[in-house]
Order: sequence, then structure tokens, then C-alpha cells
Amino acid sequence: MAQVILQLFVFILSFLPGMFYMWIVYRQDKYDPEPYGWVAMIFFMGMLSTFPAMVVEVVVDSFIYPYSAGMDGTDPVSVLVGSFLIIGPVEEMFKFFAVLVVVANSHVFDEPVDALVYAGAAALGFASLENGFYCVGAGAEVYIPRAIMAVPAHLMFAGVWGWGLGFWRFRQPNVLGMLVFLVMFAVASVAHGAYDAMLFSKNVWLVLLVVVLLTVLFFMNVGFFWHARKISPYRWSVLPEPDKQKRRRDVKLRQMRGLSIGWIAGGTGIYLGVVLVNLVLVGAVFVLHVGTGAFTGIEKGHVGFAMVSLYVLALMAMVALDFFVAGVVIGRLSRGRTILEPAISAILALSLITVLIPSGLGTWVFFVLVMSAPAIFAVGCFGGWLGEVWQASTEGHR
Repeated sequence: MAQVILQLFVFILSFLPGMFYMWIVYRQDKYDPEPYGWVAMIFFMGMLSTFPAMVVEVVVDSFIYPYSAGMDGTDPVSVLVGSFLIIGPVEEMFKFFAVLVVVANSHVFDEPVDALVYAGAAALGFASLENGFYCVGAGAEVYIPRAIMAVPAHLMFAGVWGWGLGFWRFRQPNVLGMLVFLVMFAVASVAHGAYDAMLFSKNVWLVLLVVVLLTVLFFMNVGFFWHARKISPYRWSVLPEPDKQKRRRDVKLRQMRGLSIGWIAGGTGIYLGVVLVNLVLVGAVFVLHVGTGAFTGIEKGHVGFAMVSLYVLALMAMVALDFFVAGVVIGRLSRGRTILEPAISAILALSLITVLIPSGLGTWVFFVLVMSAPAIFAVGCFGGWLGEVWQASTEGHR
């Protein structure tokens, strides 16, 4: 049971990198930010697109060309065919299919940068679910490498054809624009194939070239976003002054009402920081006065029930107090007045604490945290609510 819960937490945490990169992408849509609901839906559609992509890859491997057996670097032909002709184009194609849902709705898809935002959402949804499968299957040790390479790589592949889609829809809505999109889609598929082929090759020099490829793609995507904003019909510099001020005011209000992924990540860090600092201080005092043998005694059942209960109550009270303090800080400092940011941060922080801390303190801490998690979460949300009230009262006196 404990192993199942641990894998579930690892799976949930594997979505954090995708959420963080989604926040970065969304921040680039400065003039007419997309509705949160549409972005979330395309992110979810991107997650769903992993399943038909996997089905196609398995069907090709089983009935057309058996490439997977040689993808461990033992067969260069399988690596090349699998990477360039199957994995790359198939995965990019299904990401694009996810974006078609929003392309058909012109009321939200109304400027070039929208193509990059929605392409990024589909890619990050795809990459996040794939990341979850890898982290659960291969172990948490692949979490950091995939967070800094695989997840942003999917985002940047999609950015290539996302720019082509925006060019086709808004700049050249004709055969020429379609050809530009197809060329950019081919470039994205080749880049995806090259990324996979270099990693699967197991050649040290080719693996190092992945860094070069991702660097090139990064600067390409920076250029794509710059160009898309430059040709936006909502760009503030091309609007009359009254419309410019209204547009800026509308964007600010939307940001105030909306959910900040940046503050979710930052809030998670605040919760973790407060708890870990407190654990270090309390742990140091505990070891000085009681000794490390107390932990071993609890594990082996040598410590009485009353003493264990005292440790449990003390731990619950300490973590709950930490979450209350951190919740107040997050609610007071986070942009906008929404309880969602402290609440989501509390869930993520509790997940990380439950996964990371028990490995050093024993299984009894794991079960204590699981059982007390709802109460600790409620206390953290209460602190967040008080922080939001504090923020509102402060703004009211300005």
C-alpha cells in the first residue's frame, strides 16, 4: 500500500515541470491573454493525445517495422527509423490534433501568439503525462533530467510548428501559408527525431549534441514569440491611447483574478522551506536531548505507545503550524485574491514532504503524514485565507 501511494505522489509531482513551463509560456501572451479554461482544456487534450500516439507507435512496431528492439542503441537503423519516421512525426501530429480543437474557435484564437500558447499547452500536456509514466516506471531518479530536458524539448518542438500555424492563419491564409506550416511541421518532426536518435544512440558525443540542439531550439522559440507579439493586432503601440489604456487595464484585471502558476511553484517552495527549517531546528534539539536512538526504538517497537503518541502529536502540531504561517505569507504576497494558490501549493508541498521526509525518519512518519494530511491542508488553507483577507484590507487603505 505504501509503495502504491508513493508512486501516486511521484506521478502527481511529475506534472510540476509542465505546469511551470506553461506559466512561462502563458506570460508571453501580453496583449490579449487567452482564457484560462481554454488553455487548461488544450493541456488536457495534449495529455489525451499521448494514448493514440502510443497506439500508432505500437501498431507500427508490431505490424509494419519492428523498431523498438533496436532503440537501445544496438541497431542504428532502428534508431534512425524509429526516431525520424515514427516517434517524431507521430507525436507532433497528435499534439497538433489537440490544438485543432481551439483553432476552430476563432473567438479565442484571434492573434498569432495564440498559436504558440496553444501549441505549448498541448505539448506540455503530452510531455507531463509521458513524464509521469517515465518517473513511475523508471524511478524518481529520472525526474530532474526529464524536467530540465525532455519536458522543455517537447515544448520547443511544438513551438516550431506553432509559429507556422500562426503564420498560416493570420499572415498568409492561403496555399503559401499552408506550405510554410508544413515546412515548419517537418522541421519540428526532424528536430524531435534528432533529439530521440541522439539519446538512444548511447554515443557520448551525440548525447552532448542534444544540448546544442535544445539551445538552438530555445533561441528559435524566443524569436517566434517576439515575432508573434510584434505582428499582433492588439499590440499596445498600435492602438489608440484610450484603447491602449483599456487593454492594459483588462489584462491587469484578468491577472488579478486568475491563477498564477508562478505563485503556486513559489508557494510550494515557501511551505517546504518553512517546514524543513523547522524540522532541522526541532530535530537538532531532539537529538541533543533525546538522542538518535529514539527513532530506532520507534521503528522496532521498543518505545511505548504513550511516547509514540506524543511524538505523533508534536509532529502534527509542528507541521500544521508551519503550514498556517506559510499559508498566511503566500496569501498576503501572492498576486490577486484567490485561495487557489495557497491551496494548490499546500497539496504539492504535502506530497513532496510525504515522499521525501519519511525516507530518513522511517515508515511511521509516512503514515502519520498521510493520516494527518487533510487536517494540515485545512490549516494551511485557513492561513492562506487570512493572508488574502490581509492583502485585501491593505489594498483598501491605499
